[in-house]
Amino acid sequence: IAQLPSNFKVLFAKNKIMKKVLRELDPVKFGDLIESIQGNVLVAFFDGMDPADVLRASERFQRKAHAVAGDVTRKDIVVPAGPTGLPPEKINLFQSARMNTKINKGKIDVAADHTLVKAGEVVGISEANLLSMLNIMPFEFGMDIRRVYENGEIYSSSILLIDQSCIEASIAECVSLLAAVSLGAGIVTEASVSYEVNSAYTDIRRVALGLGLSLDK
Repeated sequence: IAQLPSNFKVLFAKNKIMKKVLRELDPVKFGDLIESIQGNVLVAFFDGMDPADVLRASERFQRKAHAVAGDVTRKDIVVPAGPTGLPPEKINLFQSARMNTKINKGKIDVAADHTLVKAGEVVGISEANLLSMLNIMPFEFGMDIRRVYENGEIYSSSILLIDQSCIEASIAECVSLLAAVSLGAGIVTEASVSYEVNSAYTDIRRVALGLGLSLDK
């Protein structure tokens, strides 16, 4: 795929072939990876890329597609209210789908949003034909990263969402927690030093003010 970054390579092959190659390489090392190869799978290789760029590269290749009889939808397929551009002769298609319609200027209008196929249901022949006539493309095809493999470990794709700011925030939270534990236990640590100094300064300031001394002294 020419539009992909040069260090993002995609491999298409039959599942049996990919599993066979991995078993020949090392059935123990790639055991979990072999088990993950199910359904329509492609393998993407990348190195030296920011994780967020990997996700963006995959998202760029999402394409809309028409419904085909036999497809199972993951979400509700809704026909929106409004003009369809279809002539009155096609009204029976809408009536069979139990859709509220009206004739407006010689064309069929859908009176209200109508859920034609619910999530988890199979698209029938009549539904597929109607969606095609309305030019509604409810399905998307493309790369959807599900698993990430690195050094013998398999991770959820959510690991690609971890960027530098996430790491820094996590470290800051850990340091804050360590400081709280140190202060509670009365143990001075590097994490609690700044809090100890601030607390000592506050105590000195209170004593100085109580004695009528200025902070400069």
